[in-house]
Amino acid sequence: MNNKPKTDLLKERCDTVTKFFQEQNYVTKKDIAALLNWEYPKRERSVRDIIANIAKELPIIATSDATGYKLAKTPEDKELVKHTLHELGKRVSELNMRLTPLESFLLS
Repeated sequence: MNNKPKTDLLKERCDTVTKFFQEQNYVTKKDIAALLNWEYPKRERSVRDIIANIAKELPIIATSDATGYKLAKTPEDKELVKHTLHELGKRVSELNMRLTPLESFLLS
């Protein structure tokens, strides 16, 4: 994911999806596509981009053992947030391990 500034249209879509997260419990990518009148799975990458943008500002819960995404709203969500943090940490570690061979290649 790059750090480009959000366009007005992207910001509007993120705001729409954020309100949807606030009103719902778990939300799937298919739910978000339907909300935005997008064809799914054709626009799955766009949906994931919106979720990623929102997750940079709000605590979005996404774990491998649950279907969909959830906005953390209550103290009861803290365990799910911990679970998400753990899974993200593992993913970061895995990606970091992939850096070493690439960097070694560049230095050889």
